[in-house]
Amino acid sequence: MTYNVLGPPSDGLWGGTWAPPGPTCPAQQTRKGPSPVGANSVRVILYTRSGCHLCDQAAQTLAEQGQQVQAIDIDANAELRKRWGTCVPVVEIDGKVRFRGKVDPILLRRIVMNRK
Repeated sequence: MTYNVLGPPSDGLWGGTWAPPGPTCPAQQTRKGPSPVGANSVRVILYTRSGCHLCDQAAQTLAEQGQQVQAIDIDANAELRKRWGTCVPVVEIDGKVRFRGKVDPILLRRIVMNRK
C-alpha cells in the first residue's frame, strides 16, 4: 500500500471522503475581528496622563481587543501622580498591575482568558 502525502491511501480501498487536517491547536487558529475576551466582566484600569503617546497606544490596543477600559488621569490625583510618576501607561486587570508601557495583545488575551 502506498500513501499519498496529500491524501488517503492510494490502494483503491478508501471509501470515505478526505479533507486535509485543519489546525487543532487553538494557537494555530486565526481570529478575525476583535478578540472575544471583551465579552466578560474583566475590570481594566488604564492609568494615563494627557500628552502621553504610549498611553494612547495602550488605550487603542485595549479597545482593539474588546476591552472596556476605565481611564484614570494620574495628574488629577496627587497620590497617583506620586505612585506612578513617569511610569505610565499602567494597565491594571482585576486589581493586579499587568502592563507598564506597551500592552502586548497576545499576553492580554492570555491573561483575560486564564484569569481566576
